[in-house]
Amino acid sequence: MKPPTEAERDAIVKDLLCSNAINHHQAYSAYVHFYISLTCPAAEGAVIQVDDSIFRSHEDILECVRCIRANSTLTRRQFEEASFRQNNSARHPEDTPDRHLEDATRTVVRLGFMLDSALKAKYSSEFSVGGYSPSSWELNEPFNDFVERAIPKQHVASVEVKWQNKALRAWKLRKRQKVKFRATDNIMEHLLYDPQTRIVRVFHHTAYLKAHLWRTQSQQIDLDVQSSLKLGSLPPQLMLETLDSFYCILFPISVDRTGRSRRMLESLIEKKGFDINSKWDEGHIRKLSEEIKYFYWGPRLEKLRDLVKNPSPQNRLISWIERHTSERNALTVAIVGLFLSAFFGFLGVLVGLAQLWVSILAWKNPV
Repeated sequence: MKPPTEAERDAIVKDLLCSNAINHHQAYSAYVHFYISLTCPAAEGAVIQVDDSIFRSHEDILECVRCIRANSTLTRRQFEEASFRQNNSARHPEDTPDRHLEDATRTVVRLGFMLDSALKAKYSSEFSVGGYSPSSWELNEPFNDFVERAIPKQHVASVEVKWQNKALRAWKLRKRQKVKFRATDNIMEHLLYDPQTRIVRVFHHTAYLKAHLWRTQSQQIDLDVQSSLKLGSLPPQLMLETLDSFYCILFPISVDRTGRSRRMLESLIEKKGFDINSKWDEGHIRKLSEEIKYFYWGPRLEKLRDLVKNPSPQNRLISWIERHTSERNALTVAIVGLFLSAFFGFLGVLVGLAQLWVSILAWKNPV
């Protein structure tokens, strides 16, 4: 499939982001780049595209996204049957391999909702990062159930988050904890910290978040998943927490008088592909009646807070010592130290007595 034209890019942005978008695709360059990278790999530098795309046009993709919006209770099997096998606009309506259908579904979900519906298939069943295990949209699972399972909402909000604002600034985590930050296009991975690599993944598409908060600004902040999907968005609370954690915790560019947050963010935009729109903090988009409470990202922020309170070792020697230190080992070392102290103390007494004896002999037999 060819890259979208200017008119098609405007249509994509209006349909998938915000119908009232100003400057359209120019204002959403990061998202448009992401869209093209998924639908037109050749345009992104791929040498050859092995499999023909199931989609004939960009309108096919938009139709599939609309299908999920209108029927969020569809299972993946039902969605693929309705959108691909029975869709006359699809290139291979009958004999498309299941693997191609799953790839096409993954593309639709990633573009429509910034979720990776086949992430679990990329890892082993035991794989886990920072206590998080990848999720996938199962064949007989309704889409709204997948969303709720992939990004679980806590029943009780985390209330001890705001005081950590200064401690959890990205530049401080990088300087003091040697943490690295990587952009992710999958909102499921936002604020995910990998202690092995010391990498924190950040959902960087701030333009997407702002557009969807505009999209749902007339709705209640606690709108449920199914109702949110009908509007073409993820829950407003999730979008708000993600934007707030970006601008009020990690990169408070509007209030950080040192300028370090802005300089670090500009560096990540230039070198790590963060959304260029993130340079502009436009607030929370919608009016807030009270302080933001974290129902989605609280546990991950707690992990970062624990990292600040109990920093992990930053070199192999200290890491080895900590791994081999236990209460039993500590007691053994203490006992050995006690005996060594007594032994060397006894040796000191013997040396002292020998020196006294030599002094007495020297006094009795002066030269």
